Amino acid sequence: MRNRIIIRKQKRWIITVLFVIILIPAANSQNTEAFLRPYADEIIRTSAFEFVDKESGEKFSSAKDLPLKQNLKVEPVYLRWHYTSALVHDGLLSLGTVLEENNYAGFGTRYFKFVFDNQDYLNKIKDKGYMIEGLERFGRFRGIWDNGAQAAALINVYESDPRPEYMEYLEQVAKFFLQYEKDPSQKSRRKNIDKIYTQGVFMARMGKLTNNSSYFDYCVKKVLELDRLHFDSRTGLYDQMYYPELKTTNSMKWLRGIGWSSMALVNILASLPEDHPGYEETLEIYRKQIAGISSYQCESGLWKHLVDHPDSYEETSGSVYIVYAVARGVNEGYLDPIYRDVAMAGWQGLVSKRMPNGDIAGSTPGVSGSTSPAYYLSYPTVSNGDHLFGPLFLAGAEMIKLYHKFDRPVPKDWDLFR
Repeated sequence: MRNRIIIRKQKRWIITVLFVIILIPAANSQNTEAFLRPYADEIIRTSAFEFVDKESGEKFSSAKDLPLKQNLKVEPVYLRWHYTSALVHDGLLSLGTVLEENNYAGFGTRYFKFVFDNQDYLNKIKDKGYMIEGLERFGRFRGIWDNGAQAAALINVYESDPRPEYMEYLEQVAKFFLQYEKDPSQKSRRKNIDKIYTQGVFMARMGKLTNNSSYFDYCVKKVLELDRLHFDSRTGLYDQMYYPELKTTNSMKWLRGIGWSSMALVNILASLPEDHPGYEETLEIYRKQIAGISSYQCESGLWKHLVDHPDSYEETSGSVYIVYAVARGVNEGYLDPIYRDVAMAGWQGLVSKRMPNGDIAGSTPGVSGSTSPAYYLSYPTVSNGDHLFGPLFLAGAEMIKLYHKFDRPVPKDWDLFR
């Protein structure tokens, strides 16, 4: 199947590789670092880890001695308890580690300390029916997205800052996930391809942290379910939604959903022991997914919002997710080095979306789902956007490592077909 996909898309693949050959001399680790730093610096500069009174504008570094009130907020957007913020924590940690920049790497540590140092206050106002804008979802065990993504990021922090309250929270999330699976109502609910990230990555990291194989078993079950329910062998791509009662998908190849799942798989592989019974199957599913999505790369290096639809526009954030999944796969040895060309072309496509004012164009806001292509084709795009910067830092860190591995001048007489 993998070979058939690649052969069917051979013309597009050749165009992409030619595009990379032209661009490689202009791209290297130093240029990538220079591209990323302004965005990382802006997040660091604007994140004061304070509560802001929405009426007076007064700021408080701690809520410990504040009266119970409901007119507080946290800002900017990256301090929200939200799954997109969790990716910023992970992304700055990865970028800071690669660049040996402690201010970046320690962002998540400072964030979780800020939240958990004020946990008592957050619990008290929740009991009163109040909330702090931006932290409404903290400790709310209803949905899996914000809990799973933030808990996955917290595990990375816990490894260097093992506070007991962190482990208590992680165990609460794990217990919630296991109970969530047993809820009879979940059997009839539609299954979105992107859930594998918030479910699988947290449980895989939890398994590695605690050496509890039941967490790994949970992950592998989710990976196999993803492949069984969402994979379309005709296109080599994964559909966004599966409807259990209809026993069919919506047949929509939504880019960011494929991006979420590919990021999930490469992260799961990083935590899953190689001797686990499900490791090889997980690796093969990841490789199959990357082979499929790579063959749909556009000449620009990006991918379309609806990946296989001829009238769809190219979308930035989902393309960044794919670049990260491919680049990390090459760096970790999960993929053949030939896939570096896919990552390099994708990264250059992203760089081309930067506008003169520094904004990065072409990302979509949060997407629900539909059985109609018209829903996706008419969906608006924004500059920057909540879903962009965490994966941007993750992808950038992997690209810096990739360029360190493969930086080399391309000979002027280099022949693609030689």
